[in-house]
Amino acid sequence: MKKIGISGVARSGKDTFAKAAERFLTENGLKVKRYALARNLKGDLYHFVNENFGFDIYHPTEEQKKLIRPLMVAYGCAQREATKGKYWFSLIDAEFLFDEPDIAIVTDIRFCEYEYDECHWIKEDGGKLIHITLISDGRQILPANVEEAVNNPRLISRADYNLRWESMSDDDAYQFVKKFFEDNPALWKDS
Repeated sequence: MKKIGISGVARSGKDTFAKAAERFLTENGLKVKRYALARNLKGDLYHFVNENFGFDIYHPTEEQKKLIRPLMVAYGCAQREATKGKYWFSLIDAEFLFDEPDIAIVTDIRFCEYEYDECHWIKEDGGKLIHITLISDGRQILPANVEEAVNNPRLISRADYNLRWESMSDDDAYQFVKKFFEDNPALWKDS
């Protein structure tokens, strides 16, 4: 199994990139699965958010997402601190064993703080880290919080690929991602 991690600040297009990558790689005969570290975090907070804020954490509006982002970041960071950065990806490791994909795409690599952290976990055994920077209306999307501001430069420096793209349609995003993977066959083809 090859791991591909996608990093970038909030709203940089990580999920859009991952969906297009999954489509391209699947069309090329590979068993691909997308994973998100935040999915387990949302599961842990689902009932709390529903009971206290009255909405579904898995399908928030942009306004609701802004409201609960500090809660999600604080809880996520607390679990990371308690485990020296290992908590969230250790949950995904168990899923890998069950799913057995050819390529695992992890859509939300956001931290590079501890000796063995999300960034290091992705890159072990030849995994690759892709960093996405979105340019919208001629301006770079900035970090959404202090944690992103601290970790984003670290992730950029550790990334195997640093990509800049602009806001675009899903079809154009697919063409962008397709060209990227065609230009970098070592990322997904067996040697």
